[in-house]
Amino acid sequence: MENRNFKKFEQLYKELNFTKISEITDLLRDLNNNNLNSIISRYHISDINLKSQQLLIEAIAINVLVRNDQDFNHRLTPQIIGLIYSEIITSINSKSTINIVDLGSGTGNLIFSILDNFKDITFNTTIIDNNEEMIQFSQQYRNLFNFKNNLKFIFDDVISYQPLEKIDFVISDMPVGYYPQNKNILNYQVKVSNDLTYIQNLFIEKSLRILKHNSFAILTVPQNIFTSKQSRVLLSVVKESAYIQGIIGLPLNSFTDKKFRKYIIILQKKGNLAHQMTPVLLYNLESLDDIQSYQKLLITLQAWGEEIKKRGN
Repeated sequence: MENRNFKKFEQLYKELNFTKISEITDLLRDLNNNNLNSIISRYHISDINLKSQQLLIEAIAINVLVRNDQDFNHRLTPQIIGLIYSEIITSINSKSTINIVDLGSGTGNLIFSILDNFKDITFNTTIIDNNEEMIQFSQQYRNLFNFKNNLKFIFDDVISYQPLEKIDFVISDMPVGYYPQNKNILNYQVKVSNDLTYIQNLFIEKSLRILKHNSFAILTVPQNIFTSKQSRVLLSVVKESAYIQGIIGLPLNSFTDKKFRKYIIILQKKGNLAHQMTPVLLYNLESLDDIQSYQKLLITLQAWGEEIKKRGN
């Protein structure tokens, strides 16, 4: 980013002292309507390039979410994670049109980061979250930055959501916690009868339910996803319906506490073109800022993706 823009950003970041996500949504709406408030006019945000505007909005949103100690599950997914997801999709996809769903999309930062990295593929995109503020934010974000893909926004419970057709890719930076005991999960295999069910387990089962055969779920999950007290049934469900094709460990230094570490898992739904990779892709990123480690991941993904395509023919 140019130094001139950085100074503007620094000033804006300090002066836009927002405390609620809805205030950022209102700002996005004003920008979309060219109804710039005095602060924006003063610093001429309109002459900052588009990518820099995106970074500004993300910086403000992160500040609001962290400052208010918002639900951990609604924090922005870093753009580098979206870039990794993009590289995974690139390595295994051979379609020119993709139906993709972001489950529990939050601010939409993950899916928008992905869409930003593809120019020659048409995405039919569904963004679903049970928080209306997050859906409104992501709608205004889409409008401001003029994403060309077909986007559908759904304010609904992910667990009860039913797409009209099966999906090519399911993505999610998964929420972590418990789901209320209600009728929505009665027919889920991972539900537990004597306790609240982990929402992350329900998300995984939902992903496998809505995927086409041979298609993929790319999911950011807590490190204990397959070792928790509720993991036995989850593992059974996954083994019955899918292959675990890859696990990418995110760097320890990107988490405030190592117990919150997350992994990206890649599941392929079983079908006549799907086969278990041996060995499974296993990769630990040492740092999100380590160029060499990231480049090595890209080389590994490319070889892994070619092998998946070859075994599917």
